[in-house]
Formats: sequence, structure tokens, C-alpha cells
Amino acid sequence: MRNGFKVFDADAHVVYPRDLWSRYLDDKHKHRVGTKQPMPGFETYNPVTVDGKWTQHPTVLYGRF
Repeated sequence: MRNGFKVFDADAHVVYPRDLWSRYLDDKHKHRVGTKQPMPGFETYNPVTVDGKWTQHPTVLYGRF
């Protein structure tokens, strides 16, 4: 509490356990759990794929807006 107000840090980052989705997701959805895949030219950055598609590559959203 600060100056009578409850304070919430909305910029906090949450780090989930690596096995969160594979452990708690229903079996019927587990085949869609994202996996990190190495990408040539991005050795320090392994984007996640879901259903075989890149989800976190810098060009994924290019041209959509």
C-alpha cells in the first residue's frame, strides 16, 4: 500500500514452468503444446512452433496490420 492506495505492478513478468502445458493441459489438447525449434540464423533465439507454424518469429506479424 502506498499513500492509501493498493499498488499493483502491471509490468511484472511471469515465468511459467517449462512443463506447465504438458503437465496440466487435457490429453485431447496436448498434441498442440508449443515446442521450441532451432531456426537457422537465430541460434540464440529458439522460436516456438504450434501446429508446425512459427509463432514468435519477428516476421510472423509483418503485414497483418
